[in-house]
Amino acid sequence: MNGDTIKFVSRDRLSTPIHRAALRDDRLSWGARGLFAFLWDLPDGWQLCSRHLAQMGPEKKDAVLARLKELVQVRAIERVRRRSENGLLCGSTWLIYSPKIWAQEAPLSPKKKRPPADKEL
Repeated sequence: MNGDTIKFVSRDRLSTPIHRAALRDDRLSWGARGLFAFLWDLPDGWQLCSRHLAQMGPEKKDAVLARLKELVQVRAIERVRRRSENGLLCGSTWLIYSPKIWAQEAPLSPKKKRPPADKEL
């Protein structure tokens, strides 16, 4: 099998509600949190390609790659290279880990004190 596929680690079933900590993990940007939620909902065996992800969403390929890098850094996802029988690289498997394994729920308060805004939204 060529190309990059995804495989879920410790996911109960497709469309399982996402663990709240994944959405509140302040080590991740808002974009990385959203990308994880999107990846978590994909079917097992999906062919993962950053160019295709960029075409499906509002961000360009470089931004998608930056979001994937964030997710790798917190160990939410992992890219495992596959080799053919003769030792040549033939794609990757992306492991998508359950937020129960990696996510750290942050409190619902700002990390830094900010000066008051002129206008509230």
